[in-house]
Amino acid sequence: QRDREIEVQPRWNLEQVRTFFGITVKDELLDFKNLLEFLNKQNDLNASMHHSVGYDVGRLNRIFTTTPEFSTVLLEYADPSDIVLIFDTTFGTNIYGFSLGFFVAPDMHGASQVVAVTLLQHEDQQSLNACMRNLRFALNGGQDGDIVPKVLMTDGDAKIAKAILQELIMVQNQQGDWVDRVMQTLHLLCLFQLFDFIFARAA
Repeated sequence: QRDREIEVQPRWNLEQVRTFFGITVKDELLDFKNLLEFLNKQNDLNASMHHSVGYDVGRLNRIFTTTPEFSTVLLEYADPSDIVLIFDTTFGTNIYGFSLGFFVAPDMHGASQVVAVTLLQHEDQQSLNACMRNLRFALNGGQDGDIVPKVLMTDGDAKIAKAILQELIMVQNQQGDWVDRVMQTLHLLCLFQLFDFIFARAA
């Protein structure tokens, strides 16, 4: 019965998830507390890791963290700004209503490595901007800087495109004007998205 319900309605709202799985606010707070403690321990073990959390009205609504593979892959590039990444988010959510986003990069052997992940309660503009901003911070040793990925491939989501434009391609100066960054990311769409767009226009 549960499999049939999940197949019919794979993307539930938070209330439906809590009702179906019996999730309480206490469960959520405990799990997030354990997750943050785990991330802090990982940071203690690997100083090059970078993580950030965001809150909305006192509730955790986004988490970004690099993985141990992040620094390993970066060291394989002569210049960190040469890194090529793919970013995507899951269609469904976890039991707390968060979608999972992940950044993947090829290593020197051509294998795909997950170098950063993010949990997002809402895939809104503010959260996606924060995600791309934290990626930039991670590439610059945990602080703001000019190093950005050379290439970032995504789907055709307009909010993701805007976040990349505002955080990895352009920067707002003291006068409030948007100007080109010293280094800029080339934003590419996956072929599936391009074909989907072309067929939709041709129909």
